[in-house]
Order: sequence, then structure tokens, then C-alpha cells
Amino acid sequence: MRRFLKTFVTSVLKRLGDSKLVVREHAIRVIHKLMHYIRPTEVLGNLLQFKDSRNPRLREEIVNRVTAAVLTFPSYNFEFLPLCEAVAPLLADIKRRVRLSALECFAALAQAMGPTRLVPLVTAVDAVEINCDADGLLAAVQARLARRILPRCNEDGAVTYAITLPSSAGTQNRNTSAWGPDIDWIMAASGSSSSSTPPSRSKEISDIDQNGQSSIGKLTDMNKLKSQDGIFLSKRDNSWLNTPGDILPQTINNQVIGNGTCYEQSQKLNEDTREDKVKQVIGVNSE
Repeated sequence: MRRFLKTFVTSVLKRLGDSKLVVREHAIRVIHKLMHYIRPTEVLGNLLQFKDSRNPRLREEIVNRVTAAVLTFPSYNFEFLPLCEAVAPLLADIKRRVRLSALECFAALAQAMGPTRLVPLVTAVDAVEINCDADGLLAAVQARLARRILPRCNEDGAVTYAITLPSSAGTQNRNTSAWGPDIDWIMAASGSSSSSTPPSRSKEISDIDQNGQSSIGKLTDMNKLKSQDGIFLSKRDNSWLNTPGDILPQTINNQVIGNGTCYEQSQKLNEDTREDKVKQVIGVNSE
């Protein structure tokens, strides 16, 4: 079965984003059942290559497959670092349902990882907040974890969210601060079910090559922090940034483009800084 796993997953994925609920339910059941016979990480690795699909239903359900797996199988079955890095960009998706599914997934991941092993989770969220100019994302994740309630997964793999979003009609003339940073973050996205997405997400299932590799679907694509003209730029509050003395050694690759030079920098967060952010994320739960 492993020999044909990529082909099989690709065929099922075409149904996972279907507009008909009954078709999606059958696809969910098949994928969840498959994880009982093949390691969940192998199945999820193939699924997450399609997380940049133009279809928002498919993006949402791919994240839900991660949530269902984490809620169903023991934590020793998973490598949490690549999972956090793969799901984290979808926290800043342009669609509300996708953001909701990603926040619910991170609640399940945090519970499985435990409060003493949240550094990969916080680092992944921090990288998205910086690179995607997503101010408030870490606060939204913190607020979601502070709710101390997990999504539910039934025996067929269907996920029920713990958060219920307010109706769009109720968002007018209302103080949204009462919702909390997590729901505020979700409601800031588009509620439309349209399949239109930014060019960075224009990826279809047919675009994956024969080896199942995707140029934008790599599990570690958020490890590299972008820079402009060799200078690391951020609009975040200065208290979140590393000082020059805190920055770890970096590898700078020089690429000549025309008459100029473009620097691509890979930067790791200082361990002390990451620990402080972990304490902030779990601080509410430890009280």
C-alpha cells in the first residue's frame, strides 16, 4: 500500500474539497481509516503537500486531518516540529474557516505536545507573524489555548470545532473586543466561500510532480525568514525582536541578480527569547 500511497491520497483529495458534504464525509472516513494501517505521519506528509490549494474547503479539511490524527493517535506517532511549521501559515489564511481550523489544530497540537515542549509551536507561529505581517497572531493562539477546550473527533475522523463563530450580521455595530483575540483574529478574515486566493496559494493537485513534491508545499518552508536588501524588517513591537547581540550566527547566500546582490538570510530565534514567549503562551494555563 505504501508504494501507491501518494497516488491514492491524491485521488481521495479530489473528493475532500468537494462541494457536497456527503462526498467530503466519505473522503474523510477513508483517510482516517488509512491512518490506522499506515503511520499517520506518512499520510499527513502527503496531505500537507496540498495545503496551498486554491480551494478553501480543501485547505480547511487538510488541517482537520491533522487535528483528527493528533486527537486519535498517541503523541509518539508524530514529529511535531514539521507539523507546526506546515499548519502555521494557515493561521494567517484569508478565509475564516481555514483560520478557525488552524487554531483548533494548534489547540490539539499544544495538548499533545505538553506545556514543557511548546517551543516548536511558538517558533512556528512567531515566524508567520513576522513574515506575513500578521500582528496579533501569537496573541490569538495564546487566547485559544487559554480556553482549555479541545475540538472533538468522532470515530470516522470528522472534527467538531470547540469555537462557534458569531454570525456576520452580528459583527456590525458591536464591540468585538468581548469575543477575545482568537475570535477577533478569525473574524478579521474573509467569510466568503469563494475559491479565489492570492497568487502565493495558486496551487492545484495536478501541479504536484510525480514524486509528490511541491515547490511551495514543503513542511519546513517557514524556517527561512525573509529580508529586503539584506536587512531584516519587521513591523512588530520592539519588545518582540532580538537585539543584535541575541541573533545567532547566520548563513548568508549571495545570489547575483542583474547588477545587484540579493541576500537570503536564515535566522534562528534566540532560545531565551523563545522560552519567554512559551511562558507567555502557557502562562494563563499555569495559574
